[in-house]
Order: sequence, then structure tokens, then C-alpha cells
Amino acid sequence: MYFEPREYELAGRIGKLRTRHGVIETPFLFPVVDPVRQAPGLNVLHEIGYDGFITNAYLFYKRNNGAVRSIHQALNWSKPIMTDSGGYQVLVYGDVEVDNKTIVEYEKNIGVDIGVILDVPTGSKMTWEEALKAVRETYRRAAEALPLIMDSDQVWVLPIQGSPYKDLLVRSSIQAWRLPYQMYAIGSPTLLLEKYEYRVIVELTALAKLHLPPDRPLHVFGVGHPMIIPFLVAVGADFFDSASYILYARDGRYMTETGTKNISDLTYLPCNCPVCSRYSAEELKELGSREREELLATHNLHVLMKELRNVKQHKREGRLWELLEYRSKSHPSLRRAFHVVRKYRDIL
Repeated sequence: MYFEPREYELAGRIGKLRTRHGVIETPFLFPVVDPVRQAPGLNVLHEIGYDGFITNAYLFYKRNNGAVRSIHQALNWSKPIMTDSGGYQVLVYGDVEVDNKTIVEYEKNIGVDIGVILDVPTGSKMTWEEALKAVRETYRRAAEALPLIMDSDQVWVLPIQGSPYKDLLVRSSIQAWRLPYQMYAIGSPTLLLEKYEYRVIVELTALAKLHLPPDRPLHVFGVGHPMIIPFLVAVGADFFDSASYILYARDGRYMTETGTKNISDLTYLPCNCPVCSRYSAEELKELGSREREELLATHNLHVLMKELRNVKQHKREGRLWELLEYRSKSHPSLRRAFHVVRKYRDIL
């Protein structure tokens, strides 16, 4: 067994995912790491409590000209590493320069702990017919990859495509039962997150959870704000990943559990993480852009970790619903998300 769920609350659970380089307790967020220009450093991630991160196998492949190198040695990291295969690049640019078999074999050989096949994300701009083709092609690639990965002791992820079309997402989820993958992931929610369409993401996650094997973990790609994490955990999400901590920091954006503020608008810092305990709002504003960016990113990582721990504590106390009710009053998008959770309350 790779995944051992231990404590349940609503459709969420506290579980342990066993990998070759250690155990990760869920719910968990993998920070997206740049294999060349990472800031803040990996030592900061480790100090905050992140037992793993995600990076891009396609970019690692490109930067090494296809040469196989141990990714743990190259990045000087002894804990679990998850890699995306290049699906995000497919979503943004339409294609990548490697095929599914090549990148899956590469992920296997560089020794990732959690690997993802090269899926075809549906995004939010495809027609229903185009999205159906993406679902079919992703399933074909998942079947194609099986002979390459069945003999490995790595965790392999099958992306569930079809969103925002609910019928296609359900179809993709049901098809997933046929293939022996250890983990599933819902793709393409980034644009929905940017538009604060949290209710849509929560409903898609709930639908996928209802139709996927219940004993395996569910990852939601691109989720990196503490606002939405409790609601997705409540409907069954176990893992998340995001570069939001650094992307927000580059724009001077400061995360809180109920929203995001620009540092230029703050007089006081409503947090007591090491960054906010050491610096005042005015001192952060006066720093050079690079130093301020790294400190804001560190703060954002602390806020995300605090939220993960807060959710787990509420689950352990049987008070996750109470947390959702409380948070739903802090933002209109969260109130709409809470209505979706209530819609599925009998099943939860």
C-alpha cells in the first residue's frame, strides 16, 4: 500500500503517502520549485515544514539535453520530489517537444518519487468536442505508459481531465478505475482560481471524488491559496501544488487566510511568522525588490503551511464543517463554495 488514510472528517482524511524518500502526511501542498532559479531556497522550504515539492520534468529534461541525472542529487534534496510531465506547457503552448513515453521513461530514470504522465489538459477554452478528444487521448497515454511503470516502486499519477464539462470529468473519473494508478489528479483549474470561481472547482472535485476509487489519494493541480484549501479538503482532496507563493510575491502580494493584500496597502502585518515578526510593513516596502520578493514568498509559504495544519487540527477535532461555515463569511466566493459543499452534505 502506498496510501494509508487514517482519520476521516466529511470526505477529507488525514493520511500517509509512502514514497521512496519518505512519508508525506495529507492534506499537503507541494510548492512548485524552479530547478535553476529557486527562491527562497530549498532549505527554507524544509525549515517551514514542507516534506516535498514539485518541479517540472520537461524543463529538467530540456536543461539537461535529455541526459539522465538523479534529480535528488541535482537539486540536493533528500525528501520526496514530485514532477509534472509538461502538461502545463501543453496547456499554455499547445504542445511540447517530447512524447508521452519519452517523458515518462525520463521521470522514471531520474528517480522521482511521484510522476505524472504527459496528459492533455482541457483548460477552459476548449469546446466540448475538443475536451472529449483530450479526455480520450489522456486515457490512451495512461494505458500506453503502463508497461513502462508497472515494475517501478514510484507513485504514478493519472490526471482526470474534462473540466469544466462535468459529464466529461465524470467519464474520465469512471475510466480511471480500469487502470492501476496509485494516485489521481484533477487538471486545468488555474483560470478558474484566478477568477475566484471556487464553487466550480469545489463541485468538480466533489464529482471526481464520487466516481474515483476511494482508497487512493486525489491531487488538485494549481491550487495555492489558503482560502480554498479547507473547502477542497472537505470534498475529498488530499494534495495540492502551486507556485502562487512566489508569483504573488513578485507582484507584492501578501497572503492571508481570507484573501490577498498588496504590501503597499498595509500599515501593519497581520501575522507572526518569522518574516512578519522581524520586519514591519514599512521596512518591507523599503527593501530592494528581490529581497522583498523572497521575504514575501517565505511569508506566503508560512501562511499555506499554517492553513494545512489548521485544517488537520479541525479534522482531528471533528470541527471541519465549523471551519467552513466560519470561512464562508469572509468572502463571497467562499460563501458560494460553501453552498456547493452543502449540496453534497448527505454524501459527505
